[in-house]
Amino acid sequence: MDFYDDDLNFSEIDGDLRTSVRSNENFSLVSSTSTAVSREIDHLRSEIRHIAENATKSKEKALREKKIAENNSIIERKKNKIAEDKLKQVAEMAEQIRRMSDQKIKQSKDRIEQLKDELSRTKAKLGSYEDQSSKLERCKIRISGLEDTLERVKSEKSKAMAEYQLERERRIRGENRLTPEADFNNELQTRTHELEFELKEKNKEVQNLDRRFNERGEKLAEVTVKMNEASKENIRMKRRLEKINATNKEMNREAAESSGDLEKALDALKTLKAELKTKSEIVKKKNDQITALESERAELVENIDGIRHNERIQKDSKADVERRLVVALQDHAIAQMTIKELEEKLSERVELFEGLREKVEDDAKRENQNAIERIQEDLKLCK
Repeated sequence: MDFYDDDLNFSEIDGDLRTSVRSNENFSLVSSTSTAVSREIDHLRSEIRHIAENATKSKEKALREKKIAENNSIIERKKNKIAEDKLKQVAEMAEQIRRMSDQKIKQSKDRIEQLKDELSRTKAKLGSYEDQSSKLERCKIRISGLEDTLERVKSEKSKAMAEYQLERERRIRGENRLTPEADFNNELQTRTHELEFELKEKNKEVQNLDRRFNERGEKLAEVTVKMNEASKENIRMKRRLEKINATNKEMNREAAESSGDLEKALDALKTLKAELKTKSEIVKKKNDQITALESERAELVENIDGIRHNERIQKDSKADVERRLVVALQDHAIAQMTIKELEEKLSERVELFEGLREKVEDDAKRENQNAIERIQEDLKLCK
């Protein structure tokens, strides 16, 4: 912003001053005018210093706001990173819940299949016990028939023994009374032998029936013991079956609850995935904004460097102006000029300095306003 050399030609001013000084005769008035010029120069210096201080303050404010924007950007990045970590943890937890639910459902299904197999085996055992029970009932019926047959044989044996005894007594009485005839004796002996043979057969049959009765009794006792054991086993099986049914119901209920939990976990996982996607998009947008802010920050740094360069140029220009003013004052003090020409020159110079001051102030205000607007836009983007 080197605007001094464009608006002020010091060589022409010095030439005009030297030309007008030669015709002035009142040195005291020139001295007083020089004092006024010095005061005006001091005033201009103070205003230039004030403008420079305002520019420095604006620059410092811009730097502070830029630093605040960078800190806000860093905080936002940290928050986004924490949110992403939390979402990842929740997603991993939901996946772990899903795996545990699947494993629990599989275990429940395996347990249900095992219980079904045990139930089938129990039903088969119950059917076998029922068959044995029916066989036992048939054995009892047959034993009852054998008992009846044994009683009948015993009664027939008793009857045969009675008849044999009766015939023997008759034969003895007949031998004692009369001499029996040969046919009667033969018949009697034959009948006696038949009765004895029949009696022996009946005895054998009775012994056989006793043996069979004892065997059947032993088998009946064994079957009764087995039946009692089967009844006890049947009761145990019924209780176990009831317990299995209760366990099956409980497993079905747990499986239903696990399925509900799994569905909830899957829904939560879908929601978390959607939120994660949304957060990722937001983070992507924030990263784009941060990239834009970084580029704008680089531009701000370049602008600040330009402002500093312009400030150095302004200082150099101000020093050059002050040096030239001192030279001009010295030449003006030495020279003699009229008050009118001096006032005209001073008026022109004051107007020139006023124009320079207004231009400097306008440029500084415009640059400060532009910097403030850019910083406000950066802050809005960061928010």
